[in-house]
Amino acid sequence: MDKVYTKPLLRVLGHACLFALFIALDFVSITLDVRNVANINFGEEGYVEWFQEIQLFVAFLFLLFSLRRNKAEQPAIIFMAGCLTVAIIREYNNFFIDYAFQGAWSMLASIAGLITLFALYKRRRNVLQSFYFFTQTQAYGIVLGGFFVTFIFSRFMGIPNFWHYVLDKNYIRDIERMAEESIELIGYTMIAFGCVQYVLTLNKISSKKA
Repeated sequence: MDKVYTKPLLRVLGHACLFALFIALDFVSITLDVRNVANINFGEEGYVEWFQEIQLFVAFLFLLFSLRRNKAEQPAIIFMAGCLTVAIIREYNNFFIDYAFQGAWSMLASIAGLITLFALYKRRRNVLQSFYFFTQTQAYGIVLGGFFVTFIFSRFMGIPNFWHYVLDKNYIRDIERMAEESIELIGYTMIAFGCVQYVLTLNKISSKKA
């Protein structure tokens, strides 16, 4: 009887330890940027930015490779993959400005968004069922929490007036940037971890059906 509870609990513990490891790696990347004299302002070439992009790419690839195996859940997978694509393009906004033209990243993000909407329209019969199933998984809360942390809370923490009030005459823009980018990194970690966990949940269900 104990095995019925032991295996699921060990699996949850394993997921928690893996998540904790990625949070620790987040801190390592922040520390490396703090010590990186060439990137004291937390710019695009920093370790934090690289780790953000790596996590987004890993989550995107997990979602991409799960499409064929989980046809019924394709709308939710495509929607999340589309959101990750837009986020990845946004992270390279300065690259597109430097090597393409001003507003190039916005155009590419819009195209990615339209392609995602078109793909969802083609699978419109399964959209509600797919999204409902996603909201019933543990991954849903992690992804949603990561979204709020990255795109809402980190933006609040990046408001210059807030830091002027906190630091007063000692205001340093690098501290503001560090706080915003660090919180954004943790949010991306949550989103990536949630996406991977969702794919693993789908694969587990598919294996049981097979």
